[in-house]
Amino acid sequence: MLALPRLLPFSTLFLTVVISCAQPALAAETSSDAETSSDALAEHPNSTAQPSKLEQFEPSPSKLDTALAAEFAAADKRPEEAARLYIQAAKSEKRADFAERAARFALSARNFGLAQEAAELWLEIAPQNLNALQAQAFALIVQGKKDEALIKLRALLLMDSPESAGLALNLVAAPDAAGLAVELLQALKAEPKLLALPIDRGLVPLSLRLKQNDLALELATDRIKTDPENPKAWLWRGLAEIALERGDEAAKSYAKALSLDPENARLRLSYVQVLNSQNRFAEIDAVLKSAPKAEDEIYQARIALVLANQSKGGKTVKPAAKKKALVKLAREIERSKGLPLASRQSLLGQIYELIEQPKKALAWYGAVSKGELWPNAQMRIAVIQSAKDLKGARATLDALQNSDAPNQAIVDAYLLESELLAKAKRLDAAHSTLSEALDRMPEDTTIMYARAMNSFARGDIAALESDLKVVIEIDPQNAQALNALGYSLLDKTERVEEATNYIQQAYMLEPKSPAIMDSLGWAYFKGGRFDLAIVQLRAAYEAEPEGEIAAHLVEALWALGAEPEAREIWEEALKKFPESEPLKSTVERLTKQKL
Repeated sequence: MLALPRLLPFSTLFLTVVISCAQPALAAETSSDAETSSDALAEHPNSTAQPSKLEQFEPSPSKLDTALAAEFAAADKRPEEAARLYIQAAKSEKRADFAERAARFALSARNFGLAQEAAELWLEIAPQNLNALQAQAFALIVQGKKDEALIKLRALLLMDSPESAGLALNLVAAPDAAGLAVELLQALKAEPKLLALPIDRGLVPLSLRLKQNDLALELATDRIKTDPENPKAWLWRGLAEIALERGDEAAKSYAKALSLDPENARLRLSYVQVLNSQNRFAEIDAVLKSAPKAEDEIYQARIALVLANQSKGGKTVKPAAKKKALVKLAREIERSKGLPLASRQSLLGQIYELIEQPKKALAWYGAVSKGELWPNAQMRIAVIQSAKDLKGARATLDALQNSDAPNQAIVDAYLLESELLAKAKRLDAAHSTLSEALDRMPEDTTIMYARAMNSFARGDIAALESDLKVVIEIDPQNAQALNALGYSLLDKTERVEEATNYIQQAYMLEPKSPAIMDSLGWAYFKGGRFDLAIVQLRAAYEAEPEGEIAAHLVEALWALGAEPEAREIWEEALKKFPESEPLKSTVERLTKQKL
């Protein structure tokens, strides 16, 4: 299935507010300064030098000195040869800088045995050099030499440098260390210098990243014993408990962390997310209302809680009660003195838009002065205007597109205009708007993707194919574009094999995407591989119950002769998605009955 571009819920007057996931990024937290990899360690001015323009002269140690020959090899992008020559130069001249260059070029060539040799020489010449020891340890780790690597890592930890513990941890966390990472972590987990690192840059996040969740919990609990007033220690224990699927315990850890750092809005929203996962709505309400400062993010979360359509007891709230709750919240925001004026105006615009009072919403959005919140306020004005005055909406967006707003806001304004035009069945005008945007920003893949989807709606598959191939050329890892191209070819042409190839590439990049799983299942169906089709389509429907995916699964089951199961699925799906045209048309075609 296609994933249509939607940066904001522009096609309706309904504003969806998402509570941000404020949990720390585990991968980022494990690094003290920079990512450790062979490329990072190999960084060197000469490693990116342009090839030599000398075509006939071949320098060699017999004509020039060894170091200069190494430079020529590096310039000609022969890093392994450069490394070997620098090792010779370092041995004869006893120069640490030559040994360092040898190590870096060997790492750049990913010849880790040669890198080990160069690093050993570097250390021999400069025994206290931290970078030399790091390079040697890294080379050993990548070669899988665990015992030797541990000796060097412990030697690194013994170095009298505040950076040594972070460097050692970076080596264990490096992508190239994946084969030994868990064993190294277990061997080093009691090292005092690693335990002394700040908890958010130490062993706990690395343990979680390596899925050593019990160890992460143990380490976080130990830190709490020695530093019980540290909110980050409680937060990381909560993260470990979430990883271990201990929701109630995680909530308690988050509550303790928040009690120690009550002004941390990001932590408060993380706690709300934990409570939300357990449907503890009454507690969410209390946690948000108890925030000591009036902040935009907190009020956004409170709006989201009302929109979640849940009461304190978790029961469905009637629309009238939701409206009443939003009006009450609006009055509170109007009285709030802690919120910046623009935030207050924007929030009130959102609320009045949600309760379908467009005049008040327009007044509040229109009051937002130029600044960070102004572009979004202008786009919401355009959405409201479009209900009765599409020309006026386009004028509002034109002013935004030609303003000094950030580039992303201008992109969003063009996307919104095209979506409003498409909603009004003016597909050609929408296409012209996106083409105008691409004239200004010719390599913006978001706009290009949107124009491709417009071409799909207009039935212009050649134009769609042209745009998506450019997107893929600019961004070969764009799974959304690969999937869209494959699915479109599958749906509108007979090029099944080619379409399947694009979809398989997308699947390799994002194997858990329900849209891509559905596309792959449909490709298998179109190719006559019904058994494989059903496996993929069933998985896609379980991941994201949706009308079009249900239609594909029903058709595949029907083709395989599993008619009772197909009927069971479409009856259930029609109750959930009664307006799904793909589902309705599939059922009508199979049963030859009008729904």
